[in-house]
Amino acid sequence: MKLGCKKKHTQKRKRKCLPSKKVILIYRKIRFNKIVIVPNIQRFFHETKTDISIDEPLTISAHEFTDDQGRPVKFFSNIRSHSHTNLFINGMLQEGRIYKVSPHNLIIHSVGNQIIAGTPIIIEVLSFSARIVS
Repeated sequence: MKLGCKKKHTQKRKRKCLPSKKVILIYRKIRFNKIVIVPNIQRFFHETKTDISIDEPLTISAHEFTDDQGRPVKFFSNIRSHSHTNLFINGMLQEGRIYKVSPHNLIIHSVGNQIIAGTPIIIEVLSFSARIVS
């Protein structure tokens, strides 16, 4: 076989020519039976010790929270661009516009409101990953 052959060949001498300057790709077909979406849900708990008047944005550090097993946490894990957080104060889901969660703290922007002592504050972090099962 001759690469880059552009000449017409006679019947007596037939040659196969490969295309010049082209990449020949060989690929393998892979079949996937299914894609499994795996949820990862983490919750963090805090209970206020005193009455809190929110006169300016309230910041609560991550180390004041515990995880599902009751262990203190140093930071909120799985807070990433693809994760989603929910805030519950006294069991009520809060509007997304009044709070912000970072790996190190929770900031509540609800000026003029009050949180009384003993009120549970729960942060729920949801993320998902995909697994391909063949």
